[in-house]
Amino acid sequence: MDDVQLYLTPEEIEHLWPTLPDDIRNRWQSSVVEETQTSFETSNELNDRLDKLSKDTSPEMESLREQLVQGLKAGKQPSQIQWKEIPDATILQLLHGVGACGVSAFIEMAMQEQNLTDQTMVSVASLSVVRHHMLEANAKAAVR
Repeated sequence: MDDVQLYLTPEEIEHLWPTLPDDIRNRWQSSVVEETQTSFETSNELNDRLDKLSKDTSPEMESLREQLVQGLKAGKQPSQIQWKEIPDATILQLLHGVGACGVSAFIEMAMQEQNLTDQTMVSVASLSVVRHHMLEANAKAAVR
């Protein structure tokens, strides 16, 4: 896991990391990088993004919303959703819509899965990199 970066916030390191199975923590410890960016979206920014996302009536977005809602209602974790069947552009729209705050929620849910695997951790790491870049972009946008 040395070639993968796992950006975790101080809160995730303090509260979630210790709850992971020892074997997962041992394999992933060298990948952990403390997330120092703190430029999460404001409530207004998130509301605007989610409003736009909810008005997207493309068949791909409709399908994704349906999968997410039905999956979460059925108690599925985000990692159990068939992401590979969803076009990349639609996933990017979703991630932009939920912002770094929503990506953090996905990370938290995935790290709390009962049967956590290295494959799930690869997904968590990928999401953490996306969040890291979102936080960097948010910080740059706030400077302007």
